[in-house]
Amino acid sequence: MIIELLVMKLTLDAIMQHCNTLGQEQEMRMEISQLRQRLVKFMNDYEAGAIDQATYSKKEAEIMASLSVLTQKINAQKGPQSFDTGIGL
Repeated sequence: MIIELLVMKLTLDAIMQHCNTLGQEQEMRMEISQLRQRLVKFMNDYEAGAIDQATYSKKEAEIMASLSVLTQKINAQKGPQSFDTGIGL
């Protein structure tokens, strides 16, 4: 009975860890979407003449760097997915 409870606890811990990872990935995807929207807004502002080229270039570089970092984090999480049960087998 104790072994069954231990196995169930380890299984639930692995499921919770996976759910947390999925939640973090979703948050990063939402942040990427927001950054892309900001980039489009800056593009529109630049084309309308509301901001100059230097400001646009600076903001574009900042947003692209942030997008790159978030994309790398998502790709790193998508690596080989395995559940660590904590049992050294």
